Amino acid sequence: MFIISTHTPSKLTGSTVFQVFLLVNENTVKQYKTNLADEIEPAISELIERAEQGLASLEKTQQLLETKVSAGCRRNLSTYPPILG
Repeated sequence: MFIISTHTPSKLTGSTVFQVFLLVNENTVKQYKTNLADEIEPAISELIERAEQGLASLEKTQQLLETKVSAGCRRNLSTYPPILG
């Protein structure tokens, strides 16, 4: 593991800006990546499940509204006298 530190004057404020870089080997990066995935996977799974439930609810609402519109159209058409031609 290596630490690199740089400093440069800021063009905007005139103060010195310090940057510190931590260099790590590839195995460490892979381990951090695995840990992060393990940590956030349950939250992502829950969000996906909630989105699927919301979508199912919206699909039911859509179907209900389509049924109401269809029934309303049939009802309105039945109140008009037939066109004789």
